[in-house]
Amino acid sequence: MATGQTSAPAEEQPTTRCRHPGSHHLYEVFGRNRIRITDEKSGDTGWFDARGRWVAGALKAADPHFCVWIDHKSSEASFISPLAGYNNASD
Repeated sequence: MATGQTSAPAEEQPTTRCRHPGSHHLYEVFGRNRIRITDEKSGDTGWFDARGRWVAGALKAADPHFCVWIDHKSSEASFISPLAGYNNASD
């Protein structure tokens, strides 16, 4: 996200949307390293990078692990399963 950019352009759509299982906040990915989180109860939003670091907005807290996961999920080509290369112990 460019410095000072606190919203996505009107025509830009999120590549991935997912609700956090604990907070129930809506996480939306807008390209690599740009995540908007919305608390639908309060209406607050915040922008974060892919590591969960706050960039802009009223919402200032994010789950960094969820940010990493959803950012990678949004670009399946770069997503590596945690089980990739796993060898079954019985082999």
